[in-house]
Amino acid sequence: MNNLLAVTDPKIPDRFRFVVFDGRRGVAFYQVSDGKLIQKEWLVQFSGYWYISGANPTLSPNGRWIYLPLHADTALIDIQTKRLHWLGRARRLPEGGYIPEVYRLRWSPNSRYLLGQSAPQGRDLILCQPLGQAYRVLVKDGVYGYGWYPDSRHIWYVQKDGRGYFQWYRRDLQSGRVERLRASERQRINSDWDLTLGPFRWMEVEVRRLLKPAEWTALMVIACTADRQLRVLLPAQNLHRRMLIEWRNGHSVVLEAPPTVRAMSLWDLSADKQWALVWSQEQGDGHWYVVHLERGHWERLVFSAEVEQALSVVDGVIRADFEPSARLLR
Repeated sequence: MNNLLAVTDPKIPDRFRFVVFDGRRGVAFYQVSDGKLIQKEWLVQFSGYWYISGANPTLSPNGRWIYLPLHADTALIDIQTKRLHWLGRARRLPEGGYIPEVYRLRWSPNSRYLLGQSAPQGRDLILCQPLGQAYRVLVKDGVYGYGWYPDSRHIWYVQKDGRGYFQWYRRDLQSGRVERLRASERQRINSDWDLTLGPFRWMEVEVRRLLKPAEWTALMVIACTADRQLRVLLPAQNLHRRMLIEWRNGHSVVLEAPPTVRAMSLWDLSADKQWALVWSQEQGDGHWYVVHLERGHWERLVFSAEVEQALSVVDGVIRADFEPSARLLR
């Protein structure tokens, strides 16, 4: 483990952006340079108490929107206008409790749409637009997986038929044409670079278990850069301490945690794709690091007390980026 970050070294990134969720106040943006807070502003503010559901907030590929799953409510933050847009509100169950109206949303590569599902009982496949007033049902019932083609015009999905078998389909969103997929196209969906990127697809465990070894790439890709030229894969073992960073041209490096780090999470990559922004867990404590991908050089970030306090709210950081950033999508 190397010494704490010396901000006098011009080769080490020292400018960052953080988006922090505070369930009682709103979502705030912090700009940090040389360990000090240089800008703070509210992206959105709200009253009452909110918390993030099991799904993670996600950034749109163009960097304008943040998908924010709030318990059973679903919202988007428009970073450009600093406004909150509701995609779906909670539905109350007759026996008590709430369920989400829409959930498991995945951005299209061009950031114009979100593909997801409506209430869990129905397993409908739906399409949303960031500024749309309502979602559109594409497939009624029985959908267990779905994802985007890179052209943002076509989608694929997996539907259980009346006999209990999973069938794979492709749909043209412009014409509405649906075609059943052959085994070769199904394999491409689960092995091709563009079609296996985690931020643009989702699949139930029941379908994953049926994938053949040639299709297992889809199970490992957890993140990619917005330009889709770099992807992040988890290994079969030691997945909390090791990741594979892979470029489209075939180059790859292993990001491995030092012995003192029990678990790590990758938050962003620098615009030149040379540095990783990593949060680590170390013996009950956590720290931010920048890591040089080629050299495996870890540098711990030291922040002012003001920044540390800003990043330590209970609900926590939902987005952390270099400035400038390659925009890692997770």
